[in-house]
Amino acid sequence: MHRQHSARLGSADRDWSGEAVTAAAAETALTRLRERIAAFDDVARAYLSHPNPGEKPRFADYAQLARVSEWLTAAEDDGD
Repeated sequence: MHRQHSARLGSADRDWSGEAVTAAAAETALTRLRERIAAFDDVARAYLSHPNPGEKPRFADYAQLARVSEWLTAAEDDGD
């Protein structure tokens, strides 16, 4: 089964055993975590309470602090 899977991906000589796949996944996760930490550590980065204004956020933990409802009401009053 591993042979079929690896052939489909075009790398028949690659090790697709459970340990190798797990190690590769762990390395990828660690790399992405480090990238996120670096991004959040950037003092010039803006932290938006509502990054996608056209969509309702799944979590709105900081909406109250950002006074989102007040800004939305003001925009409606202005005709925007």
